[in-house]
Amino acid sequence: MRMNIFMTTINQKKYGAPASKDNGAPASSRALSLFASAIGVPRLFLTRAPGLLLFFLGIGLLLAGCSKDEEEADSQVPVPDSGAGTEMTEVMPAPSAAEDKLRPVDAEEYRKVLSEHQGQIIVVDFWATWCPPCVESFPKLVAFHSEYRDKGVVVIGASVDFPGTEAEVKEFIEEHNAEFQNLFVETDNMDSFITSVSSDWGGGVPAVFVYDRTGEPAGQYAGSAAIDEAKNKVDTLLD
Repeated sequence: MRMNIFMTTINQKKYGAPASKDNGAPASSRALSLFASAIGVPRLFLTRAPGLLLFFLGIGLLLAGCSKDEEEADSQVPVPDSGAGTEMTEVMPAPSAAEDKLRPVDAEEYRKVLSEHQGQIIVVDFWATWCPPCVESFPKLVAFHSEYRDKGVVVIGASVDFPGTEAEVKEFIEEHNAEFQNLFVETDNMDSFITSVSSDWGGGVPAVFVYDRTGEPAGQYAGSAAIDEAKNKVDTLLD
């Protein structure tokens, strides 16, 4: 049906006459004859080898179709898979300061943390939520950080709370707006960890350690006055 309409249109535009002139021949033969005349194929070729003509016409139409498909493909933008891009555009809640900074450490990871801040003075406060002197002095640590953060001093809190209490530690840190880095000690052998930090540390908390710019221990302080004493030591290192 499409071929007949197409042939009729060509014939009418090119010759100004109806396409179905030979009423005695089949419609398909008339359409093929008209199309051959329209494109300049000799009628003798049509009558002697109609099959060969149809073959070459089919090849020509196929090539024309492929060329069109290629042109359209060049102008297309690939459509993403279903759901693609959702993960990139989905607005996820930003992690809290505590979640972002509560880093689990063992002895090896603790040494790695210190090496990451080499070139700066480091103050590490070992504390726990079950330790009343630690809880009482924690605001001093927060204030110490605020005062010295722009002086090349790094303040780090290291919780030695029991395993499985990370949520409580995070909550405590958030309540005190502790914006410095916080660690959570995770080890199967706490005694070994304590010795690795300092052979002079008996394991009591609060315990504050000061490291100079080369990463070497510069001071060790214990008890409720530990932060004040560490502050005095830092002042001497800054002079």
